[in-house]
Amino acid sequence: MKLIENLNKPIGSVIYSVTENEIRAVWNFINKNGEKTFGRGYGKRVSTYDVEKAFVGKFEITYTDQNSIKNSYLLEITFDEANYELAWKNSDGKTLLSGIGIENGLILAAGWN
Repeated sequence: MKLIENLNKPIGSVIYSVTENEIRAVWNFINKNGEKTFGRGYGKRVSTYDVEKAFVGKFEITYTDQNSIKNSYLLEITFDEANYELAWKNSDGKTLLSGIGIENGLILAAGWN
């Protein structure tokens, strides 16, 4: 039985871990037709490291799916009150995807569309 059917928007989720210099991701995605994709991502920090909010910053990140197809973005993560806001941008700086996340220990979990 499918629990998610007839989406009018694609949705995805991602879990990040981060160090001073890099970010790593595990993600999944379902498009509006119900087709599922999943994979991993790896990127480098291109902004100043904030020890108080390690996930905040800009990262050049490449995601690879289960078929070895790669997509690269500039990932920008900000923090406002209790929420992280995420924007995946193309090389021209245009936001292609956006999401919201929450930190739990050493991970950041986020949903996006």
